[in-house]
Amino acid sequence: MKRPVIDGGGAFNDTIRQILDTFMSLENPEYGGNGRLFTGDSSKLISSTAPISVLDELNIFGDILFLAIIHEAPFPVDLDIILFKYCLDLESTITLKDVERFNPVMYNLARNVLNADPDVDLSTIDGFDQWAEDKEISVIKEKQIGIDQIKDYFYQESITYEDIIQKLVFAPPHLNRRQNMVRNWFNEWLRTQRKEELQEFCRLAT
Repeated sequence: MKRPVIDGGGAFNDTIRQILDTFMSLENPEYGGNGRLFTGDSSKLISSTAPISVLDELNIFGDILFLAIIHEAPFPVDLDIILFKYCLDLESTITLKDVERFNPVMYNLARNVLNADPDVDLSTIDGFDQWAEDKEISVIKEKQIGIDQIKDYFYQESITYEDIIQKLVFAPPHLNRRQNMVRNWFNEWLRTQRKEELQEFCRLAT
């Protein structure tokens, strides 16, 4: 009989494997037992000590798999492993390898930079100058930066207090004297914060 089928290989199968690996790595004391949601290395059996009340993660996976089957298409088109980890509050587990399918150009550039010799001229790395121009990173365009610093840039979002102040929106647009005093005080407070504190502020504010 001629019936529509799902392509169980390729990108679909690869992403299912990645997502299963992510679930297999989940640990939480609320799961009971050894804190693992799944037992065994390959059996993928749900731990008998895991209470139903903390199995939202399985519901998420079930919804994702159901939508993938219903649409008869591999869901990496719309849901990359990076987004999946982000939805599960697993940002700290995102690696450069995860970027490969999400942004292959950036992945290749980052790999070339990370594997380069410490004294390499960054201009010789394919695509680096164009990336620096697009990002308007003058210190990089002037080659006044080393490999270790560019590694930090790839792995940690660059943010300054000027970036935040420029994006702040106050309502109403025309502030009275007291409101202006508060805004100026807040801007001064931002200027005294370290990068880590600014990043935490942005996460809380959004």
